[in-house]
Amino acid sequence: MENSSFALLRPDLIALGFGFYGSSATLAPDPEKTILSIIRLFDEEVKVFHMLLAWVERFGDLLHVERFSALSSGLSGRELIILGVLAQKRVSAGDYRFRSLAQKIMKLAPSSEKPWPGQGQYLIEKNGVDPEFKLFGVTTSRFLPSETKKLLERSWILKKNLWFRLRALLGANFRADIAYLRLSGLAKNAYVAMKLLKCAKETSYRLWGQLDEADVEGMISVS
Repeated sequence: MENSSFALLRPDLIALGFGFYGSSATLAPDPEKTILSIIRLFDEEVKVFHMLLAWVERFGDLLHVERFSALSSGLSGRELIILGVLAQKRVSAGDYRFRSLAQKIMKLAPSSEKPWPGQGQYLIEKNGVDPEFKLFGVTTSRFLPSETKKLLERSWILKKNLWFRLRALLGANFRADIAYLRLSGLAKNAYVAMKLLKCAKETSYRLWGQLDEADVEGMISVS
């Protein structure tokens, strides 16, 4: 029987580019919060983590690293390790924006007594030890990305997902995020945007004012 939490998450995953059957979420989901939801389901849906590894290879440049850092305070120690592993895998792939996040979590993440998927000796001998998990004190078999055919095309995602389209245009930063919250109607002012994004008050009010000056609503189509 399908995990009920995963079933609820599926439309958001499709909207981010995961090739599952079903309908996509109508409104672009929060990218970082959705990925943290995958991390929380790691033990029950480990195959989705393999898909996530493939996903970040294709779409990782559209992720906002600062938001992961801001949102990580709500994670358990085990979830912190998984986020740290994901960040370190991006560093290993050459995306050094994630280095500070990986280093921060290395200092915070405790050891986990609960067994991890892939810790059996047979799988470790067959696939080798995962180097990123090893850095966080976990000896488990290598976690590899799933096949990219399980992902939707980048061009389709950028067409359908306004949040990612803005990040592709403006960069994966708070400027793009606040622009999306304005254009989607999720935030009516800088205060609401600050609360939703977990960013600094100064950052939210400064960027909101700059978007006012630029008339972002008149500049960018929401269709």
